Amino acid sequence: MTRVEPQPSQQSSPFQPDRFEQFLSVGAILLLCAAVVAIGKGRSDWSLIPANVWAHLATIGIALVLTPIMLLRRRGDFLHRKVGWVWVSAMFLTALVSLDIRMTNKGAFSFIHILSVWTMIQVPII
Repeated sequence: MTRVEPQPSQQSSPFQPDRFEQFLSVGAILLLCAAVVAIGKGRSDWSLIPANVWAHLATIGIALVLTPIMLLRRRGDFLHRKVGWVWVSAMFLTALVSLDIRMTNKGAFSFIHILSVWTMIQVPII
């Protein structure tokens, strides 16, 4: 039995983004755009927003800007690793800061905080 080798155009490189990573990149861009629009629309209430919420928005903004960069460019080079450290730090800080945001649920933790804890567990594994 002969083995058929895939053509070079059919092979996927582990260093190049696949369709799912492209999809996630578009999602991150759309989420960032939605957040910027929402923040802009609420500018009359900016003075009412606590510092921890601003910190959360800033760190998630950094992660959303870097997500397409990390997913769409070549992996493994110096810049990828450096930007990756910034992305990982932003994600971890986003989750950490979110633990201090308890404006609902009578000041207690809510269901969404499970995502924060899960993120803080998973980010170091990345």
